[in-house]
Amino acid sequence: MGSAEVRRSGLLPVGGGHTVYWEESGTEAGVPALYLHGGPGGTLGTGSYRRKFDLDTVRLGRV
Repeated sequence: MGSAEVRRSGLLPVGGGHTVYWEESGTEAGVPALYLHGGPGGTLGTGSYRRKFDLDTVRLGRV
């Protein structure tokens, strides 16, 4: 599988002074896939969820 390294990340303003952290990995030309984790206060943890995707063929976004 491709690299599980985070290629890009940032904070997305969602209004009311709040932001949501996002990150992207996989191949830029890959099939888009979005991974949604738990609710408020949740985290992406250690990133082990990336192993569920073939990052050679997927452009994985997470919020």
